[in-house]
Amino acid sequence: MNTQGFPQWLWAVAFWTWAVLSPMTAHSQANASNGIPNVSEWQFQMSKTLAMTLAESSDWTLALPYFRALSAKTQDWNFLMAHAKIELQQGNLEEATTTVQRALALSPQNPRILVLAGQVAYDAGQLEQASMYLQKAMTLQPRNVQAMASLARLRFAQRDWADAVVWYERLMRQAEPTSELLVKTAMAYENLGDLSNAERYFKQNLETHPNRVLALLPLERFYIRQNDTARAAQLAKEREKLQKKDDDRALRDLLPSSK
Repeated sequence: MNTQGFPQWLWAVAFWTWAVLSPMTAHSQANASNGIPNVSEWQFQMSKTLAMTLAESSDWTLALPYFRALSAKTQDWNFLMAHAKIELQQGNLEEATTTVQRALALSPQNPRILVLAGQVAYDAGQLEQASMYLQKAMTLQPRNVQAMASLARLRFAQRDWADAVVWYERLMRQAEPTSELLVKTAMAYENLGDLSNAERYFKQNLETHPNRVLALLPLERFYIRQNDTARAAQLAKEREKLQKKDDDRALRDLLPSSK
């Protein structure tokens, strides 16, 4: 059997599945007095491990049935948090809210759970509740990058441009700025009327974005909004030229080789 190329997590799933289903008679109830867990407890712990292993794999959606079957029986906040995260990723906001609240009750001063609770509340449209959780996380852990990013996103959604800029700037001092972060920061500055900083961040995005065609568009639209038709037209011309090159390259890749 050729086992090369098997992902590591798949081996883990195979092992734990075997372990959970195997009739481990050595771990019977009769051995409980010797400190050895009985079969049901042992299977429960192995099933939890299987769920966590799946959650960290590329096929994390496979973990959901395990989490739903086991969460009601555990007081492990880390397990509950992993479950809530998957429910959130699946868009199951009611289940995510219930589960993250259980985790929070078990560890109320945990910044990781507070950030997740804030993200769940944000997706559920409970923006004030989200703000409360995220601000508390920042109080407990002032350099928490996830809390900063979530607060910046929240303030942007609330159209609180001044506070959004504060959190975006603070975040960029802690983490490498992504294209989305640069564009959102530029837009927040633009809405504040600070056109100089807005242009600066749009240009920074243009300089660092791996796809110049995509990066040209936000700056081009910025100039259109400022009625700077000359510079907008110049960028549009460059963008169309680059787009044509990309289209020609893609077409050549589709054509059969002449060799």
